Amino acid sequence: MGAEAGQPLVPVAEGSTTAPLRIVHLADTPGRGGIHTVIEALQQSQAATGRHSVQCTGPGVGALRRYRADVILLHAASRWQRLPWLVCLRLLNPRARLILHEHHYTADAEQRAPSRVRLHALLRASYRLVDAVVAVSRAQGDWLRERRLLPDNRLHVIPPCRDLAGFRQVALPDFGRPLVLGAYGRLHRQKGFDLLIDALRRLAPGSVYLLIGGSGPEEAALRRRAAELPCVEFTGALDDVPAFLARCDIVVVPSRYEPYGLVCLEARAAGRPVVVSAVDGLPEQLADCGLAVPPGDSVALAGALESLVKQPLPFWAVNARISTLGAWTRYQAAWQSLLLNKAKENLIMSSFGAELSQDPESSSC
Repeated sequence: MGAEAGQPLVPVAEGSTTAPLRIVHLADTPGRGGIHTVIEALQQSQAATGRHSVQCTGPGVGALRRYRADVILLHAASRWQRLPWLVCLRLLNPRARLILHEHHYTADAEQRAPSRVRLHALLRASYRLVDAVVAVSRAQGDWLRERRLLPDNRLHVIPPCRDLAGFRQVALPDFGRPLVLGAYGRLHRQKGFDLLIDALRRLAPGSVYLLIGGSGPEEAALRRRAAELPCVEFTGALDDVPAFLARCDIVVVPSRYEPYGLVCLEARAAGRPVVVSAVDGLPEQLADCGLAVPPGDSVALAGALESLVKQPLPFWAVNARISTLGAWTRYQAAWQSLLLNKAKENLIMSSFGAELSQDPESSSC
């Protein structure tokens, strides 16, 4: 796909004129999901937007081409088979700044990878081919630094965000009985919905009601897993997330790994206390508004859910919403700063190249 969006609000000097930044996003596949929510947020951003074009690289390495771009944002996961493609992308687009938005690899990847050494070698090779890497959480950024996978001056930490106005309009919950739990997103093993269903089996009947929103490859298996639990309802794909959150008292994010977790941000903006896995970028989102449990542990998750009736839920709800104030503004400002700095690098490199081409001594050996 190649849809353009956004207004040309970021001027970049080109000679004596001004022009908007030309930004190309390269993603693995089209469709929904956290990555595409991030791309849409960047397109909608009134501080960081330019002329955006979203391109799908396909399931493989994608077609190689030259882009009319000042900045190319890579949202695809690093793969060994993709390295030659990345080299060619760099060579075909020498004037574009390449930024890798690291949605995929975290400290947890070391546990899942067959070889930690090979994983680190892959990431170092990939990061050397780009001008900057954007980590999506402090935890991810700390891991990249600790493993020395790239120089500090090319690493930027920008937690994802989106326009949260619609989420803040959701009324705060009244925490009736049974408590209504909400969990939503891509129905994939990573997200841990199976753990949540298993945790519910350990709770007293009638104590909670669970809404599961979304679709994905695990939907049929999850429906079978919950077939004997009358307290579980699948709502299907979500077109209106704030409306879904309005039905929930508390949101559960039981992911096995989660670089950041936009679901948690949205829930907090809606004033929903959260129960999250203590993994990657999720714990850093807790601002006295919920609980963190060990990842992959349905017993610990059940214990946390059972304790909710004893927690200061109305206090958590207010804190949750307050914790998101200014997030959208900070996000736009951070991306504006990064994109404009990369645009300035383009101008410097272009000016330097023009001077060399006009210098008769520049071609001598």
